[in-house]
Amino acid sequence: MATEEQLQRFGRALREAREEEGLSQTEVAERLSEAVKKVSSAAVGHWERGANEPGRRFVQALEVLLHRRGKLAPLLGYTIRHPTAKMIAQHPDAAVTLEGLAESLDSFARELKVLSATVRRIARGGR
Repeated sequence: MATEEQLQRFGRALREAREEEGLSQTEVAERLSEAVKKVSSAAVGHWERGANEPGRRFVQALEVLLHRRGKLAPLLGYTIRHPTAKMIAQHPDAAVTLEGLAESLDSFARELKVLSATVRRIARGGR
């Protein structure tokens, strides 16, 4: 269990990272809900204020989502190994490729969500 000081440092770093990525607490919660399990924007707010400690799986997902691999977990005293860490160590240029792929997939997912909503609206008789 993290100390109050660790929770505060983690919370500040989380908020800064989220804001740098241009995401709202709601957007972070939605992406975490898809990647890990259901979580609310209120929970993200609690983490940012240092009121609650997120589980390791959430921290791991946050590091990936916010492009902070290996930066957030240590603030809580966690050691998290990302599956690609060994590969990136062996092939440093792979990190750039993987980040690009992740960004492309995120973009594709957003476009697919819009397309899906459009198809549903048309199926219901809307335009």
